[in-house]
Amino acid sequence: MRHKKHISDKCKSDKCKSDKCKVIDHKLTSQNKEETAYTLEPLESRVLLSADLSGAVQALSATPVETPPPAVILNVTPASTAGQQALSVAELLAIPVSAFPVAVTMSVSETVSPTQTVSQTADIPPQNQVSMPSSDSSLLSQNAESGQSFGQQPTNEQTTPTNTTLTAGPQTLPVAQVLPQPISLSPTVTPNISNAPELATNLPTNANLSDSVTINPAPLAVSAAPESSLSSQTTTVRPPIDTVLLSQWQQQMTTFGQQHANLLSSLSGDAALDATYYDAARVFYQIADYTHDPSWLAPAHEAATIYRDQFVIPSNGDVPGYWNFTGGLLLDYQHTGDVQSKDAITLLANNAAFARDGTPLEWTASTVQSREVAYSIMSYLNAETVGQPHRARLDDLVTQAIGHLDQWFVSKTAPYLQPFMAGLTMEALIQYNTAVGGDSRILPAIQSAADSMWSHNWLPQNQSFQYIDRDLGGAGGPTPAPDLNMLIAPAYAWMYHQTGNPMYQQEADAIFKGGVQDAYLDGAKQFNQNYLFAFDFLTWRNS
Repeated sequence: MRHKKHISDKCKSDKCKSDKCKVIDHKLTSQNKEETAYTLEPLESRVLLSADLSGAVQALSATPVETPPPAVILNVTPASTAGQQALSVAELLAIPVSAFPVAVTMSVSETVSPTQTVSQTADIPPQNQVSMPSSDSSLLSQNAESGQSFGQQPTNEQTTPTNTTLTAGPQTLPVAQVLPQPISLSPTVTPNISNAPELATNLPTNANLSDSVTINPAPLAVSAAPESSLSSQTTTVRPPIDTVLLSQWQQQMTTFGQQHANLLSSLSGDAALDATYYDAARVFYQIADYTHDPSWLAPAHEAATIYRDQFVIPSNGDVPGYWNFTGGLLLDYQHTGDVQSKDAITLLANNAAFARDGTPLEWTASTVQSREVAYSIMSYLNAETVGQPHRARLDDLVTQAIGHLDQWFVSKTAPYLQPFMAGLTMEALIQYNTAVGGDSRILPAIQSAADSMWSHNWLPQNQSFQYIDRDLGGAGGPTPAPDLNMLIAPAYAWMYHQTGNPMYQQEADAIFKGGVQDAYLDGAKQFNQNYLFAFDFLTWRNS
């Protein structure tokens, strides 16, 4: 594994006053005479999102869309029914194949498992088709996960189109009449139904008996067809994250995490506070939950206590906007019941810079304050989680955050782009989208951002995004920033989670790979950046 120390790593905190870190000195005057210096941190702000929106992929619905499946076709060779027993389709398919020396034949180019993708076309009128579900995870065996082939290793998403050719002379009967019809078995028809018992377990139970199916006296031919079939249905198999890469990510999480947890306990004052930057409490609590190892709870609570007692409470929540971290405090309250952490969330949501009600919205209209807006949104949502009322300013800042994505990727009016800043904005918008049960503006906005960044700011040879999309002198330029990959990757995993589009899965995996293999993890800030949202990535990538 490689861990590269980048030139910009020497800036360890947003509190750095080095001239090289200052990009914009933006003075805000109010009755409180606030003055805030905004800095571009070389390690955090390496990616820029300025590029033409390239080929936006049409997003699928967040919930599965039921599409009428192909007609159910039963091919029967006429024969005498004397002395034969009438069986329903379910009863027939449940009979072992060995019971049919020579039986019904299906000529299929290749066996298709219940979870593989199948596209079928049939030259029959739409009105003769039976509407039945083509896939339902509830029909899968309890010992198999939805989307995974039985008895096979998961594979990449795929489609296996087939073309169903029918002969002339179909007869249309209602389903209710077809199911009890006797099935004539002819010695001239050869069997190939090796998966009959498996299919029988997946029969739909809600077939509409008022619909009809087509009975053809001639054999049914099924053959491979191009992917351009007019009628298609897809059931996707979501490929897992590379196990070797995931194992490396986990090993680095525990190794470097323990290193930083031990260091935190030996520090005091500002050094201890600096080690909590980028919400060390949230990082350690998430590791504890992920590993089910209670030994992580102590450093998690210690990090929350340092940040809360040394910074939040003494300042009555009036901290710089880029130090507004409420996620770790929320987890601390949920894990320990410590009311001081609950109260600290409220202090930050009410008093942190740019979070106060009455702060003019024009102060945060520019993308220069995008991070402060994102953190304020998260603080409002976390405050609501612990019982605080909804604030109108939350809705205003969500609209403003969507506007920041527009400035970066659509209207392109932003002065510069740092992809990791866009990652923070997208994380806040996703959290809001989840909290309110969906906002129709958010998916298209994040899709535009993801597509544009991938086209214009991703450096494939370096497995990372640019630090900034242009040269800003001492503040940095379009250099690789793998340390910041994991602040951006979750948005791509969320796009995959929402749309099922394998393009986003591949992009998310590439970003994850670069972060695992090339990020610098020796610094506390960089370690926290890499594991702050990483668990959201895993959730959205795998679900």
